[in-house]
Amino acid sequence: ANVVVLVPSEAGAERWKGVGTVVIGDAIDKAVHDLHSGKPRGPYVFANRYDGIDLPGDACHLLVIDGLPKAASAYDNFRSEVLRASNSLNLSLAQKVEQGLGRATRGAGDYCVIMLVSSDLTAWITRHDSLELMTPSTRAQVNMGHDVSKDIASEKDLIATVYQCLN
Repeated sequence: ANVVVLVPSEAGAERWKGVGTVVIGDAIDKAVHDLHSGKPRGPYVFANRYDGIDLPGDACHLLVIDGLPKAASAYDNFRSEVLRASNSLNLSLAQKVEQGLGRATRGAGDYCVIMLVSSDLTAWITRHDSLELMTPSTRAQVNMGHDVSKDIASEKDLIATVYQCLN
């Protein structure tokens, strides 16, 4: 199965270098093309690409989102500092997270296991006020994932659960 990792920044991608290919700049289009080629590819690591990359069908069946999305511009950075926990900032984060979650499921026939793997992201997404900013279908996905993850006690359980979902 093709694997994609989304990270909030190029610096965040560094920790994935030994696991996958970090893709930035002009290499992104080629990596997306490779994922669509039908041959097993990846893991590809994309920095701050929560939108604009569509990976339907067999292009991606395992999506890892590592870290809470960061601001996209200097203005967004300024807003996040000034507004800290404001509703405006949380809404922006919710939109980016939802965009990330939707990279591999573009239509009714698409399926993908999505793993959220950082404490900042999991703490943020499990807060009631954060979940309320998301669509009902995303809330259902997150709640189902939370329920499923409660039964995972080991790496072996995790691998078995991922395969069960994919099969």
